[in-house]
Amino acid sequence: MKTFRNFVLNLCVVLTVTMTAGQVIYAAESQHGATMCAQAEVKMPTSVKAISSGTSTIRLSWKKVSGAETYQIYRCNAKSNTWKKVRTTAKTAATFTGLSQNKTYRFKVRAVDSGRVSAFSSQVSAKTGVVTKISLSRKTKALYGCESFTLKATVTANAPSKAVQWSSSNARIATVNNAGKVTAKGKGLVKITAKAHNGVTTSCLVSVSSAFDKAYQQEMLRLVNNLRKKKGRNTLRYEYELQPATDTRAYEAWAYKQMGHMRYNKYGKETTFNSVYTDLGINLYYNGTGENLAWRSNSFTDPIVAARAYFEQWKNSPGHRENMLRKDAKSMAVSYFYQSGQKFAGASAQLFLG
Repeated sequence: MKTFRNFVLNLCVVLTVTMTAGQVIYAAESQHGATMCAQAEVKMPTSVKAISSGTSTIRLSWKKVSGAETYQIYRCNAKSNTWKKVRTTAKTAATFTGLSQNKTYRFKVRAVDSGRVSAFSSQVSAKTGVVTKISLSRKTKALYGCESFTLKATVTANAPSKAVQWSSSNARIATVNNAGKVTAKGKGLVKITAKAHNGVTTSCLVSVSSAFDKAYQQEMLRLVNNLRKKKGRNTLRYEYELQPATDTRAYEAWAYKQMGHMRYNKYGKETTFNSVYTDLGINLYYNGTGENLAWRSNSFTDPIVAARAYFEQWKNSPGHRENMLRKDAKSMAVSYFYQSGQKFAGASAQLFLG
């Protein structure tokens, strides 16, 4: 009996030593990457937002997580205070419809990559039946010098408060007060935003130009319409809603002359010139659109002289002349951009709408 106990004891010692040795070898291999590699942690979604977009609808959105294949959305049951997965999506937004009216819903999101999941995002909530939409009296506006105008916001849905908060993306270009009055301060493009208490926003794009620009635009319109009249074409009106777009294209023409009528949109891809409307949030109803671009190495102190110089370039070029004489054109806008430091220091852009 004593001999058997010694055998069992010796066997246990041998097994213990063997397992320990195996553990040491495994650890050593792991340090050199021969057996396994530590996987990078999946980052959790950030900037998660929940916004009521209808009396029974809530829209959820978040920033893209690098490497994430899908996202899991969980919703809290208010009665049991438990969380349940309600959707898996590869997108960075999800809309939930058919919800109870005037009820608060809580959500959280986590990212999934190759079966691994991230930590949950911070919780967000939204109440149905509050602000669903804000409509502004204007979507674009052109100002000159120190001009001002007042934006009016209309809030849709039964909301605790229909007041909005106003903000300017660049107070050096234009400011806005609590009543929606926008005042020009300096040349450029600025976005004036109205925001409801639950995060719903909408914006007006404001183009601020100088007295030089206004005179240039008026003279160019006169010259184009004179040419059209001689050819029996209809008279064009000046499309001030296009001013932000022509300002952008005139700058791009100056900065990226090699691109011609192509451009890079906000996603970084080369695309056609009319993507500028989408990028700037300008909703247009038109049958067709056209663009003229021109460059010059000289600058001008007189806007009338400048307009005539660029007009002559376009008139003497068959393709550009055809744009100015388009039968389906109903309106136009034009911009002039000058800045020293490049071979072609000045550029001008014309846009036409049918």
